[in-house]
Amino acid sequence: MLFRAIKTTLLLLVFGVAVPLLAIELLLRAAPIANLFSDPEDRAATVHLRHHTHPMIFDEALGWTPTPGARQPMESKIQITILSSGLRSNGRSQPFDSDATILAMGASYTFGDGVNDSETWPAHLESLLNHRVLNGGVSSYGLDQSVLRAERLVEKFRPEMLIVGTAPNNITRTEYSTRHYAPKPFFLETKNGITLDRTPLARWETIFRLKYPETLEPLLDWSELARLLESKIIPQLAFNYDKNYMYRRHKDGINISCHLMKRLSNIKEKYKIPVIILIQYEKGLNLDNEVRMDGFLECVSKNGLELVDTQKKLIDIKNNSNEEFWTLYDEHMTPKGNYFTAKLIQDYIAKSQYANSIFEN
Repeated sequence: MLFRAIKTTLLLLVFGVAVPLLAIELLLRAAPIANLFSDPEDRAATVHLRHHTHPMIFDEALGWTPTPGARQPMESKIQITILSSGLRSNGRSQPFDSDATILAMGASYTFGDGVNDSETWPAHLESLLNHRVLNGGVSSYGLDQSVLRAERLVEKFRPEMLIVGTAPNNITRTEYSTRHYAPKPFFLETKNGITLDRTPLARWETIFRLKYPETLEPLLDWSELARLLESKIIPQLAFNYDKNYMYRRHKDGINISCHLMKRLSNIKEKYKIPVIILIQYEKGLNLDNEVRMDGFLECVSKNGLELVDTQKKLIDIKNNSNEEFWTLYDEHMTPKGNYFTAKLIQDYIAKSQYANSIFEN
């Protein structure tokens, strides 16, 4: 009798839990009910590193980096290949004129969001110069993350030249410790310079282990209900119920960026290589209202760094032909826009004092 009672109770519990869960799962698959549970902007901003547009992995120092060996899903029309080194491929197999290497750093404009491997500006520059260009760009990075990753990759690859791409909004991102629910390192200004704070990353590492245990990945891939619960619970655990998916710590982006130029100057002196700052702009050519680039440009010059600023050329094109200008942009830059950027860099290098010494055969 006791055994039968226990068996009956267990069956009731199983069916009492399993049947409702199955019903909810079927309901979620039948209609996008999950969309009713969160604000559209928050849903779009939630980072799911395993299923990111460009696959990313957690990095305890940088926040996130491209997943080594990853490829864009086959259903995508864009070819994105991440090499085993974590760099994006340029889609090239031909030999080069010399062993000279250029390291390109930056955010989505350098990584090449929206274009194929061979259509990014680092890929175009590689073809124009016929010298190896390493694409170390990472989507959604702030200038602080780009500089930190540059320090890491210069040490690893020992390039003959470093190019760091940035934009007004990349400077603003240095003011944040969280971007799209994903934590990032950030700097605070002190009396003696700047200090790096990785506190959000330390907290996220624990959550990351909880969020992405390999044994749960098949369930998250299969179940709409599991993904709904994950999207609602994990961000709250990670960020103490902070619904602001971009957490701003200060408004010292220009000052922090000036200190970051000093760090790039240190790279220049330590490794005896030229460092070029490439400034790009969003398609409206409107500077971020919170960023005054004049002060940043002064810092670039003050620290002895080279500068390629695309703004004047872009304005000239727009004034001459608005139709031609819009062929350079989509959400980011088009293949043609990236070629335009690469050509500006090539022209600058050709006129520089170090072109022959670096790229001699």
